[in-house]
Amino acid sequence: MKWNLIGQQESDKIMVKRKIVWIAVISLIFLGVIAIRMFIGEPCSVPSASMKPTINVGDWLWIDKTTYGARLPRSFADIPIINVFTWFKPLRLVDEKNNCGNKRMRGKRMPRIGDLAVFESPEFPHPLLVKRIVARFRIGDTIIINTKNYYELYHTKVSHF
Repeated sequence: MKWNLIGQQESDKIMVKRKIVWIAVISLIFLGVIAIRMFIGEPCSVPSASMKPTINVGDWLWIDKTTYGARLPRSFADIPIINVFTWFKPLRLVDEKNNCGNKRMRGKRMPRIGDLAVFESPEFPHPLLVKRIVARFRIGDTIIINTKNYYELYHTKVSHF
C-alpha cells in the first residue's frame, strides 16, 4: 500500500485532533473530581474509637458538604489534588502568604441534634474528628461542662455559632 503525501498529512491531523480530544476529556474529568471533592463531598476514614459502638475505627463515611455548606479554600493547599504542588518548599512558602479567610457556601440547613459532624481539630488539621451533635445553643447561652475528665467547672459564654 502506497501512502501519498496528502493522505499522510490528513492522517496526522486526525491523530492530533484525537489527542486534543483525549486531553480535553481527561482535563474535564480532573476538574470534575476536584469540584466534587471541594463542593459536594468526600470520603473520610474514622480515626478513633470515640464513636463506638455506632462507628468503629477504620469505618468509611461520606462527608456531605452540601448540607451545611462547603468550606471555600483559604489557599491552594486546601484544594484537593492541586495541593500536591504545595509539597515543594518554594511553592508552599508562596502559598502560606495566601489566606482568603474562613468562608462557607450556603448550606441546605443548620445542624440538627443527632447529626454527625466532621471537622478539623483546632490543634492538628489531620486526622478529621467525627462527633455527634447533642445540643444546639443560641448566642448568650451559658455552657457548663462538668465531667469526670475535668478538675474544674468551666463556664463559657457562646459568642458566635
